[in-house]
Amino acid sequence: MKTVILNKKPLKITASEERALRIMRKKNFVAKKDEFVERKSGNRYRSFLPEDTRLGFFLERNFRSSDWMQSSKAAKFFKHNPLCRHVVLGDVRRMNTILNKIESGDFV
Repeated sequence: MKTVILNKKPLKITASEERALRIMRKKNFVAKKDEFVERKSGNRYRSFLPEDTRLGFFLERNFRSSDWMQSSKAAKFFKHNPLCRHVVLGDVRRMNTILNKIESGDFV
């Protein structure tokens, strides 16, 4: 577990959260929810999608309704992937800051 100082507050990052951040950077901060699962045993899968909102992960569902507006990134993603139900969006600035601090070794 690594502790990064972000906005003068400590933020603890586990290995699975770091892996999720690297996946988001590789996928240009827009990825399918299915890319954050690992096989545990048999047909059971475990998701390692971080629940901490301070990391900058956002989950959007594919709604086909005029009552609810999607972000422009999600709408573009679902246009190319119409069968996908969920998309994981990332805050580019926050995720890049966290990853740059981890890669530079600037953690407590």
